[in-house]
Amino acid sequence: VHVDARSGMLGWWDAHRACPVSPVDKSSEHMATIKIPYACKLLFQELQSMNIIPRLRLADL
Repeated sequence: VHVDARSGMLGWWDAHRACPVSPVDKSSEHMATIKIPYACKLLFQELQSMNIIPRLRLADL
């Protein structure tokens, strides 16, 4: 899953530019790729469909 490190919102993959895209500013800066369970991804998408925006806090490990 692609996540904007500044806002914590889930992004998506842009096939034309071949890079992840942020939902906030439509750029590929500050994007991180993380692995989460598929059920968690589906939960986030269901929450977004109800206008509840889940945000992920990323930390350097």
